[in-house]
Amino acid sequence: MDESGWTRAEAIVDDALSQRSASIRRQIVLFIRLLDLMALVRCGRRLRSLDGEQARGFLSTVEKSRILLFRRGLWGVRTLAYMGYYAQDAVQTAVGYSASSVGWEAVGGSAGAWPERKGAGTPEASTLTAADGASHA
Repeated sequence: MDESGWTRAEAIVDDALSQRSASIRRQIVLFIRLLDLMALVRCGRRLRSLDGEQARGFLSTVEKSRILLFRRGLWGVRTLAYMGYYAQDAVQTAVGYSASSVGWEAVGGSAGAWPERKGAGTPEASTLTAADGASHA
């Protein structure tokens, strides 16, 4: 991304985080600081100082950690990064994303709960969430 893309991504993430509780925001900041410290211990440099390959290797290690909290934290940070990137109008246009408030009807699909799409069948019953809220996947 260019400088303006990074600025837009930061604004999108800032807006999303401003709608979260202060405790959630503190947890995210703490996790990012922990990642930075872990990179310093493991790689000898802070996370922002690692080159692309070193950063990918380090984050891959965190992603596969035995500690569930590390894996969840990384997925949360990754989600924020994806949001900051893919929520930009220019990116959505570039990848052909054209969501509409009318859903599948915007592209000629069914208005039903599970639209019939060319080449796509309905999901197996076991993958749907039951009415009682229990997942059977």
